[in-house]
Amino acid sequence: MFPGPRILANRQEISATGGAIVPSVTRFADSVEEMRKIVRYFYSLGVDNIKLSMTGDKIHNTMRSETYFTLEETKAVVEDAHMRGKRVCAHARSNNSVKQCCKAGVDVIYHASFANAEAIDMLEALKNQIFIPPGINFPYTSCTGEATPCGQTPKMAMKKG
Repeated sequence: MFPGPRILANRQEISATGGAIVPSVTRFADSVEEMRKIVRYFYSLGVDNIKLSMTGDKIHNTMRSETYFTLEETKAVVEDAHMRGKRVCAHARSNNSVKQCCKAGVDVIYHASFANAEAIDMLEALKNQIFIPPGINFPYTSCTGEATPCGQTPKMAMKKG
């Protein structure tokens, strides 16, 4: 064996109808049963992770900042995925989405950008259960101009700080 990167694959991200960050890479679900059905289908395909798109973000105009799923829907995904030995990852920028991920038992939270003090305290209490990977590529490439094809120009990045 050679040391090096390892890849854990997931299928499309799961989002509520109208909540996709990138519609072409999104599978839509609008109820607890639809969420469970997608988890089971992705499991049958051999995924390592289930990824939720819990919220958009304020960085890009096509992304919304509200939380897309109910706590019950999020818990259903976590329950089904964990029962099958799979991790649940979530794109969660909004404060409410971060708190919901903590309550539901999500394993990996991408960003947590707008978490308030209460959400940060919840993350601190779960620091041995939840991983928050750094996500600096999009802000960096927005400043360099490399994200312009994705709709984020350096001028937009400067305006947003």
